[in-house]
Amino acid sequence: MNLSELLNPASEDSLYDSGTEQDIYEAVMDRRRAEDNREMNGGDVFDGDVDDLISETRPTRQEALTAASVLLSFVADVPDDYARKIEAVVAGFGRQTRLDIIRSAQPTNITHFFPSRDP
Repeated sequence: MNLSELLNPASEDSLYDSGTEQDIYEAVMDRRRAEDNREMNGGDVFDGDVDDLISETRPTRQEALTAASVLLSFVADVPDDYARKIEAVVAGFGRQTRLDIIRSAQPTNITHFFPSRDP
């Protein structure tokens, strides 16, 4: 066996023919979309369907506030200026979210919760 046979084995000489040009194109485009949407999936390259990256349901207000709390606890020990900016933005988000809850509240009376005893 000579050096060229070691470097280029016969089993690797065959061309890839198990996919059409359309299949190859779609695979390349899916990969590019995944690379472009890298921030949406936490910085990792996503190998699945790009449509799976888009969440079908919007997070609840409680889930958003929980995420804000996690961010605040993460940046609490970071001594940089950007951490203080993140704290200010996230705290403002929390305040605004709570104000939205208060503003969207419907006025009620105690009688709305208890049925009348009148026959």
